[in-house]
Amino acid sequence: MKIIDVLIQQLRKQGDKADLLALPPSAILWTDKDAAWQPAMPLLKAAMPELLELGDYNPAQRTGPAVWLKCVIAGLANPLETDKVPVIYLPGVSRRELRAIESCPGHLIPLAELQYRSCWWATPNNNRDWSLTAFLANAAIGLELDIAKDKTTQATLAQVLEPLLEADASSLQGKRITSAELQALVVEDPIRDLLHWLDNPAIADSWQPMRLAILQQYCQKEYGLTAESGSRTTFLAKLCEQPGPVWSALWTRFEDMAERLPGLLKQLETVQPLALALNPDCYLSLALEEEQQLANAFSAMASKSDLEVDAEITQLHQQQAGRAESLWSRLGYTVYANALEHLAILVSLKNKPFGGPDLDVMASAYQREFWQLDYAALQAMACAQHDSQRAVIDGVLSVVYTPWLEHKAEHFQHLVKQLGYQRRDRDIEEPAAAGYQAASQVVFFVDGLRFDVASEFVKSLAADYSVQLSAQWSALPSLTATAKAAVTPIRDLLDGDVDNSNFIPKVYSSGSDLSSTNFKTLLQQQGWQYLDGVETGDPTGLAWVQTGDLDKAGHKEQMRLPSRIDDILSEVRSRIDGLKQAGWQHIRIVTDHGWLWVPGKMPKATLAKNATSEQTPRCAILKSTATSEQVTAPWYWNNHVHITFAPGISAFRAGLHYDHGGLSLQECLTPVIDIH
Repeated sequence: MKIIDVLIQQLRKQGDKADLLALPPSAILWTDKDAAWQPAMPLLKAAMPELLELGDYNPAQRTGPAVWLKCVIAGLANPLETDKVPVIYLPGVSRRELRAIESCPGHLIPLAELQYRSCWWATPNNNRDWSLTAFLANAAIGLELDIAKDKTTQATLAQVLEPLLEADASSLQGKRITSAELQALVVEDPIRDLLHWLDNPAIADSWQPMRLAILQQYCQKEYGLTAESGSRTTFLAKLCEQPGPVWSALWTRFEDMAERLPGLLKQLETVQPLALALNPDCYLSLALEEEQQLANAFSAMASKSDLEVDAEITQLHQQQAGRAESLWSRLGYTVYANALEHLAILVSLKNKPFGGPDLDVMASAYQREFWQLDYAALQAMACAQHDSQRAVIDGVLSVVYTPWLEHKAEHFQHLVKQLGYQRRDRDIEEPAAAGYQAASQVVFFVDGLRFDVASEFVKSLAADYSVQLSAQWSALPSLTATAKAAVTPIRDLLDGDVDNSNFIPKVYSSGSDLSSTNFKTLLQQQGWQYLDGVETGDPTGLAWVQTGDLDKAGHKEQMRLPSRIDDILSEVRSRIDGLKQAGWQHIRIVTDHGWLWVPGKMPKATLAKNATSEQTPRCAILKSTATSEQVTAPWYWNNHVHITFAPGISAFRAGLHYDHGGLSLQECLTPVIDIH
């Protein structure tokens, strides 16, 4: 991994830190009193569209005064074309200056308030600015480079910051880094300099004369061209054409650096092959033309029948084979080609028979194969980068996926109505309850971890751990208030009030609703540790952990949820790794419920007026004197309380893509992941 990738990763991790209200930070504040990082800003801005810099007003370079910066992050001026948390780089500013509001310099006062809604990027132990040496040598970050402390090396470090950031970290680890090694980064890589010049010719104005002279000599010798404005067009044409080994080598290096060369990519959008291209995959212009054709085809599918669309997707997938693995795919230019890969999987599965005479048979088939269909739908939508693309993919999924989803939900509800719901008896032995008294065990709760998402997550865990995936039925209704309590170690201390109107069980001994406070108290009384934040506790005992709120993201993001799943699971994975490193032997991941994600939105269902005492989009508590035409089932915590469910994939509230609490395989079949 390149050093710049580690730096960007560390910066963006700050954006995952929510406040007490679970809100993301408004910005990440990066103070740098010595302006040590400023020479690398052009390179970093090319790789981070969310990076802003305090300075003179220059919107094209994402630089401006404090008032302008606040307007940008508020979306009032030059809005950022990214959903990442903005990073505000503050050269010449210390954290202490910004925090001391009364004595804060006038030009910084507009930013002083922002610190209460933002987070700082600072050293973890003493909250100081990250110096170059501190970042490169820090063990917690993982680079651990051995940088010499002499003045010459430190001065050279600042001079070669840009090429240093682009160096492979592994090539520098395990050896003493002096000024000689740092200078070699400049003089030994003219290909990198050529690509940066092609990306932005003005960058050469800031180079030392020696560096520019080496580049010119190299270009004349290898390509017969000089790095001057008149030859840039020729360079770009031959870069795509690759008429010889030196040009192929340049292309290979371009592939490695492409994410950080936005100016060069913009130029390549217009480079057309002069004749029949020998390397058509190397022309971004051709890839964009194919992508537009695919976008038009997708848009037209929304008005066709599912049989027509199934056949068209299969045909298009055969024609577009390989595009999803191309460089342009990696760079985000082929949204619809990438989505097509997942749509083809969906279509291949949805026409297979899937049902069964009872819930267990249906669940077994889903665990074996059909979870991939739901996951393919999510992945197709996750390919989209903005809402206009999501609307196009939503139109396709509404034709090929939503009817299948509705049909399977109706079959599931028919089985429940005919045979009952397996988990209505609280005395049955369940996977989440079995083995709770083992030593060195963490029960790890992830809210809304749907079975298909968990199945894919298990694949990544299996690379490093011994992992076993099983399933259990959610408590009814499949709402957090009801179902989370059912997978806790204190389940046997709870019951439900016959007059319940909020789906929350009560603590049997006190009659009070289960709250976060008395939940922690009961855990402690039963010998369980509650580990908050990044706490690791005593790994010889028992512990409860909860991280990763897919449910909250679903309710908030709705159609955009698929784009958030990987980030949330990354947080879960990080927490798992920390617990295992601390010595915990067994981690059992449980969840409360799954969810429905419905392209085209859930149809509206209605209930008789005054028939329910509490209603959510997918279910409602029936009053004792009321009846319902819909499927009903007893509440998990009290069989005398009856729940009525919205039919199929409908909801008692209009306008939803995401919700849960109803009766469907996706909501009720939940994963249990055992990690050893």
